Amino acid sequence: ESSDIDDENSHIPASNVQSISSFDDIQQSISSSNWIPLTIFLNFLLNDTNSDPCHLLFYIITEELRMKKSENRSELIRWIFEIHSTFTMNASPFYIGLPQSQTDAINRRLDAHQSETPEEIKNIFNDAKDHAKSMIIDRQIEDFNHKRTVNITNDLNLKPHHFIEETLRSIFEYHYKSSYVDDWNSIKNARSLALICALATYLKRCDIKKCGNILLEKIPKFLDKEQKRLLAKLQRTTPIKKIKDHQLNEHQFLSEILCQVCLKPLWGINCQGYLCGYCQQAFHRECAFSSEKCSKDRAKLRKFASNRNPS
Repeated sequence: ESSDIDDENSHIPASNVQSISSFDDIQQSISSSNWIPLTIFLNFLLNDTNSDPCHLLFYIITEELRMKKSENRSELIRWIFEIHSTFTMNASPFYIGLPQSQTDAINRRLDAHQSETPEEIKNIFNDAKDHAKSMIIDRQIEDFNHKRTVNITNDLNLKPHHFIEETLRSIFEYHYKSSYVDDWNSIKNARSLALICALATYLKRCDIKKCGNILLEKIPKFLDKEQKRLLAKLQRTTPIKKIKDHQLNEHQFLSEILCQVCLKPLWGINCQGYLCGYCQQAFHRECAFSSEKCSKDRAKLRKFASNRNPS
């Protein structure tokens, strides 16, 4: 409601609707919180069959991470792994296609994060951001300006917040309504789930609380504060589950790990899946029912599968 009051009498200045013609325009729009041109560009990437919005959303989210004041280390590492497991880890649902060496470097820094200050570890995605930037420059901006036929002259009387919401609403609602949102870390429709969380994070950055009839507070968002995570966890019943002799607990992972059933990474925001209290194996929630019977013998358990070279 506050955002509606703040710009009740304001409309979109014509100077705010210029096209994105270079990466400098993107950086300037992020730095000045000028979300109108970014939203137009993002909407193009979301709807163009030859484009992918993952690079732009990753860059915007990691820029917000960089600009945040130093948070406590545990919260910062959670944020970083949630981004990594969604965008930059091999086989992650919104993978930006990093070279293997860069993915390995992120894993090494996460494993050794205690040796870095919070300000240093916030730069963990610098090389990945450069990769995303090059993809946007080389493949997307020119294509956008070549194909772009959007004329928003008739929308200039909309309030900025309403323009952003209306521009992204149809694609947001489509993915939300077609996804299995009871499990935000599922491998079913994982890409759609990752997109919903990334768009919700973007809309929150634009001071928007609702998209269509969907309240954004119900959706996990990157860089959320701990108290909001706590509320999200309380909404899900989290008793210990016993499946095939496994004692399964909801678990927040902070380093790469593969599900022992499907060998795909556990990913996303908040608790990403189950960890067995006996054998220490990890599972996606939907995969646990297909697991082998728990050996209850940690000594015989093979080391966790690494995600560096998934098959």
